[in-house]
Parts: sequence; C-alpha cells; structure tokens
Amino acid sequence: MVNALDDIKNRMSNPEFVRLYAIETLKLDMALLLSETRRNHNLTQVELAHLCNMPQPRITLLESGKNNTTLASISVILA
Repeated sequence: MVNALDDIKNRMSNPEFVRLYAIETLKLDMALLLSETRRNHNLTQVELAHLCNMPQPRITLLESGKNNTTLASISVILA
C-alpha cells in the first residue's frame, strides 16, 4: 500500500502535478504567514479586518489558504 508521501513523490514526475503542488504550497505558506503575523501583533481577525478596511470573513478565508489569495490582498494586510 502506498502512503500519501510516497504518492506525492511518485506524482512529482508529472509537470502539471508539480505546478499545481507548487501553487497549493504557496497558498498555504501565505496563509500561515498571515496568521502568524497577525498573532505576533496580538490582533484578532476582527481587529485586523478593521485595520485593513476589509470584512472579517475575508481574513478568515485568507488565513485558511482555501481561496485564491492575491498579492494585492496580502500586501494590504502586511503593509
């Protein structure tokens, strides 16, 4: 039986899989960066949303890594 890590290693020979894997990894890295930065500044999602003039649910989506985060969104927050 193949475990998840072995499955990923096997799929790395497929260029399309590598491209999509890189995109997903970047999305998760951005989400983690945002969440860690917010916590390091002792801010709640509500407080960060207010400072960035965006709705709090948008912050939740950005921190989840499950949406198509744009650099513009991240730039506004990290500025």
